[in-house]
Order: sequence, then C-alpha cells, then structure tokens
Amino acid sequence: MKELEKPQYPKAQSAQAFMLRGEILLSMESWEQARASFEQALERLPPDVLPPGHMSNLHHNLGLALMNLGLHKRALVHLERSLPLSAKAHGTDHPDYAIIVANIGMLLAKTGQRSQAVKKLQRALAIFEQYHGPGHPSTRRVQEELARLSG
Repeated sequence: MKELEKPQYPKAQSAQAFMLRGEILLSMESWEQARASFEQALERLPPDVLPPGHMSNLHHNLGLALMNLGLHKRALVHLERSLPLSAKAHGTDHPDYAIIVANIGMLLAKTGQRSQAVKKLQRALAIFEQYHGPGHPSTRRVQEELARLSG
C-alpha cells in the first residue's frame, strides 16, 4: 500500500494567518499592509490547499487592496482570478459572486472603461435584486454607481 504524503499544514496555517491579518488590515483601510499580507499568504500557499471559495476571497481581497492603492491593472488581475473561483464555490447567481462582479465594474469605471463597467454592474445588479431585493444596501450601491455612470 502506498504511503500518503503528509499535508503541508504549517505552510497552509501560515498562509491563513496572513489572510486573517490582511482581512483585519483591509477593514482598517490599511491598504499597503493588507496588500503585503495577502501577497505573503499567496506566496505561502501550496497549490490546491484551500477550497475555491477561500482562494476567491484571497484574490478578491488582494484586488481590493490594490484598487485602493491605485494599482488598477494588478487589481483587475486578482479580481478576475477570484471570479471563476467564486463561481465554482457558489455559482454565478450568488451574492458573493455579484460582489466581485460589482467591484470589477467599479474598477473598470475608475479606469475609464465605461461600457464594460456598465455591463458588469448591470449583471451584479440583476443578481442582487434577485437575491436581496431592491432595498438592500448592495443593490442600492450598484444602482447608485450605474446612475453616476449614466449622468
């Protein structure tokens, strides 16, 4: 019988500690420190250790930190990496997926890609309206961004 390889728990635990630290720093709007923590988590993660939803969150959060630092091209790379992972974890009609789509739309708007931004925001709005209804803060936030882009 073949002996199973021992999982690389120390590396995964270290990566999860950096992810948690990054999430705390992100909530404190310490963008540069959050970016560094998320990047350290990615460096320490062995392939396929975390489930798709967790990897999606890691790339999404790194994308948000980069976006707030004005590093839009790098932010878009990570936001786009998080999208298929979220779809795999939750499906494409889930609010977690819609949050990523909305953030990609807002980033595209910041970079002057209005028509692409509107498409992403409309997709996010449809998901939020279906899942949460018209009065939910996520729904209203996307409606406001679409209105701003139209005006």
